[in-house]
Amino acid sequence: MKEAAFRLNDWLVEPARNRLSRDGESIALENKTMDTLVFLAARSGDVVSADDIIAEVWGSQPMGENPVYKSIANLRKAL
Repeated sequence: MKEAAFRLNDWLVEPARNRLSRDGESIALENKTMDTLVFLAARSGDVVSADDIIAEVWGSQPMGENPVYKSIANLRKAL
């Protein structure tokens, strides 16, 4: 089960809907991108490694090239 909705500055983050919204604007995120955001938001102020994110979000070695960096790039674009 996904986490409850929470605020990230001006954004409403709705993990169950994979959605960010602000000022009437909504942005849909991919599952792993939302999971990455939730993981990072829960550790605000902490330094986490790509390996930490992979272990939590993917559970093992993910398929593809640099999935953590792709998720972070997607978050930066969305936010």
